[in-house]
Amino acid sequence: MRQVTRVDPRRIPALVLLAVVLLSPSYISAEHEKDSLYTYHVTGYSTGDYAGLVADMQNLNATYPGIFELFTAQDAFGVPDVVYGSETYKTWIIRITNESSGFDKPEVLFIGGHHGDEKVGVEAAYYLAEWFAEHYATDDWIRYLVDHREIYIVPVANPYGWVHHQRYDENGIDMNRDYPYDSSSHIFATVGARAIHELTKRHLFINTVSWHGGTEMIIYAWGCYAHTSNTESPDDIAFYNQGQYMSAYGGPYSGYYPWGRANDILYPCYGAYEDYAYAASWDLANAEPLWPTNGCRSLTHCIEISSSKFPSESTLGGRNGVYNPGGTEDGYVPKNIRIALMLTDIAEPYIEITDSPPQEAEPGATVNISWKVMGALTTAETAVQYGLDADPINNYTYVTSLQSGGTGWQDVEYHESITLPAQPGTYYFTIRAKVDQDTLNQNNPEPQVAPQSLYVNMRTNDSWSISNYNNTLEGHENWYSRIFTINVFPPEIELYSGWNLITIPVQNNYTASSLATLIPECDMIAWW
Repeated sequence: MRQVTRVDPRRIPALVLLAVVLLSPSYISAEHEKDSLYTYHVTGYSTGDYAGLVADMQNLNATYPGIFELFTAQDAFGVPDVVYGSETYKTWIIRITNESSGFDKPEVLFIGGHHGDEKVGVEAAYYLAEWFAEHYATDDWIRYLVDHREIYIVPVANPYGWVHHQRYDENGIDMNRDYPYDSSSHIFATVGARAIHELTKRHLFINTVSWHGGTEMIIYAWGCYAHTSNTESPDDIAFYNQGQYMSAYGGPYSGYYPWGRANDILYPCYGAYEDYAYAASWDLANAEPLWPTNGCRSLTHCIEISSSKFPSESTLGGRNGVYNPGGTEDGYVPKNIRIALMLTDIAEPYIEITDSPPQEAEPGATVNISWKVMGALTTAETAVQYGLDADPINNYTYVTSLQSGGTGWQDVEYHESITLPAQPGTYYFTIRAKVDQDTLNQNNPEPQVAPQSLYVNMRTNDSWSISNYNNTLEGHENWYSRIFTINVFPPEIELYSGWNLITIPVQNNYTASSLATLIPECDMIAWW
């Protein structure tokens, strides 16, 4: 029994973290040999190319119909078009998942373009959608995420502002001050904020990112005026842990992102999206009662991508940079695709078996099992449990010693050598893990309540459940691998008439009496 820790992501570049360990990017260069670099969806210097962006999304929708769905908030929720004079725009939403692998999956949300002049966020959102679509067939990790998650992307929340290279919407309103939590003088005066609220009302987003530009950092709650005297939220540890790994896995391009509470490292805002998406469902003292929803419990991060709101196209990076942090095609877009992939992964814990035991073995044989705990950032305990019952999750005879430590996000792999029982039969195995228990820790949060986020409760609380519209989440303190089996049977013995000399390996632990029951028509066992 041993735990191997190869790297510490707090001290080394994200180059060695999960995606580089699990995934082989060898196919990327060939696939994008002629057009690997990312480009802006703009015409001229700064005008957003709305028609071009829509055409690119529609092309992905047509090319990958099994996993890619494109729709508008206008059609889905009945919000009005964005209209200014002769100009009309829609609020486009992308949904990526493999429905054939089931429904009721953990959900994540990524938003670009709350502020129209912060164009780099729109590109991060669009190219994230492209990455999921184009790599589903060839990338095992991406396939797992698309099969086991529902990924929602709003590439441009403020299309008028994006087209016209301005912060505000068509009516001069700041969309990121338009939400019903610690609100400003207006609530849902913008089409984009209403559209995102309607989306939030129907889902349970575990992790959320809103992309901005103008500085370089990752910020989270609290970031409102209601919580300036004490900036610690009830989910502060979970926010901090995620921010740390977002920074590490995002990588070194233009420096690792600093992370922290918005009120500590930036400034407070009225009616901002991030605190609304985290707290409007439960911090009712600061939420507007006219717009109730159970969906505002997401660990929501604002990522300020770049110091320039519209950085040079040469800084965007390229497709070959996504799995090569610090490489020649790294840039602001690959950096943020990596972060989004990490947040999608940790939306739900799971166990990846990296070294499977044989399907058949002799009694008393030693088998080796290796695994990684994934979808989480810390492992409180993990062990193998097994027995002859077909349900080793609830009914098992044997369990290995507990191990604890890191997860696959620190490239930690757990190993166990198991000596199989002498009794023949089919043994059923599963690997159990308890994760992220440190997120329950608090110092002095405001308000004085337990962690409220979906992220914390769904992985630490067996008695917790929540529903919103047609979506339900249930808490699990323990997470289990797939069930696998080992058929344990003694070797076949062929007897001849007369005397037979049979050599029995000592490590098989046979006794004379047990051997007699295994050899047909055996009259005598002689041993010395």
